[in-house]
Amino acid sequence: MKRTRNLSANASMFKLILYPTENEYCGRLYNIYQKDSIKCADLGDVLIKLNQLCDEYNFPMCNLRIRTFERNDNPLSPSKSETLGKEKKMFYDADAFNPYKAFTEYTQACSASKEGLRPVASFYIHVMYRQNASMQGCIVWIDTKNEANFRSAMELLYLLQSAIKLAGSANLMTVGIRT
Repeated sequence: MKRTRNLSANASMFKLILYPTENEYCGRLYNIYQKDSIKCADLGDVLIKLNQLCDEYNFPMCNLRIRTFERNDNPLSPSKSETLGKEKKMFYDADAFNPYKAFTEYTQACSASKEGLRPVASFYIHVMYRQNASMQGCIVWIDTKNEANFRSAMELLYLLQSAIKLAGSANLMTVGIRT
């Protein structure tokens, strides 16, 4: 008899590292059930990838299906009949969210990132609920240890943008430029 691994609550915890680009910010998402980081083209893409991963894990469970103009069901939210009986092998790295390693990982990311860019900010994002066609949870800005709850994906986006703005002004002030 095959044993299946149940997802832990850590499936809804993500680490996000943001990098500057010409006009926007790109990022990398990390999760203990993903072997490699997930590239995000911009902040909107971060929200879409977060939702896709939560759909893939079905955790936290979504209380509404995403609507599309397609006649078929949305491929991001498969019906239960499509997922029943299908086993997916999950990668699990229990050390991925060790809080003692957060600062070390961020320092290493600053010195040698995959994009060759210095990260602007890094965050832990914990998606606790997905209700009313949005997500709710908590975000921790690792660099400053500030924590905030978000009630919607839009509010999460505003929190990310405000952190980027504050990180940018802090970086300018450390080199002697006032904003």
